[in-house]
Amino acid sequence: MKNPPNTESMQLKIDALRAELDLLDTQLVRLWERRTAITDEIGARKAAQGAAVRDDAREREVLSRCQEALCDKSLADDLAALYNAIFAISRRRQEGKR
Repeated sequence: MKNPPNTESMQLKIDALRAELDLLDTQLVRLWERRTAITDEIGARKAAQGAAVRDDAREREVLSRCQEALCDKSLADDLAALYNAIFAISRRRQEGKR
């Protein structure tokens, strides 16, 4: 019969993984802020040119490129959901500044 896992040891491993997630979350926030600043600038330039906010071809291109970059292709649908939310937020921000 196997010995039960050492709960203290398991908790230390969980805590270490959570600390790693905390660092990744901070990095994601910084990247999100940078991405948002860039899409805001694109939106301002589109508005100045009288161009439409929505660019379905560009969104498909970005999503396709990002899905191709996945090592774990089983994440493709979840990545699409994430990027669809990102695109919606970017469009909302751009439309709100017109």
